Amino acid sequence: MNKGYVDLHSHSLMSDGMYSREELIEMARDCGIKYLAISDHNYFEDLSELRSKYNDMILINAAEISCLYYDSHNHKHEIHIVALGFDEKNKEFQELLKNNQMDREVYINLILEALRKYNIDIGTYEDLLKKATRPNNMGRSLIAKEMVR
Repeated sequence: MNKGYVDLHSHSLMSDGMYSREELIEMARDCGIKYLAISDHNYFEDLSELRSKYNDMILINAAEISCLYYDSHNHKHEIHIVALGFDEKNKEFQELLKNNQMDREVYINLILEALRKYNIDIGTYEDLLKKATRPNNMGRSLIAKEMVR
């Protein structure tokens, strides 16, 4: 077995991360991580090219799946389950992830609405869209940056 550190829960720009998958892999490599799972929320992208490029690391198929459940008092809770080592070509699993992905604009507007309840107004979805360096990947990290600003 190859020696090295393991990270089974990391995020790229495709969910709440601040870095591209390549940047994340480079940083993990610099930290001595040998086994890396990029477990973006309800998202998975084929790792073939990255595995070829970073053949000194083991890139593990991963996704963090959002789930809802009701407790014994009938209160709804959201939990996240990290799926590891799944068959990346499995159509049912890909469909599960796709069905679990919330529309980006709806997602951002829900967060902005929740912040306004605490008198935190960082603008509209359209305002954030103008500030986003990667509009397709807008998420909590952009909102956090705007809150700090």
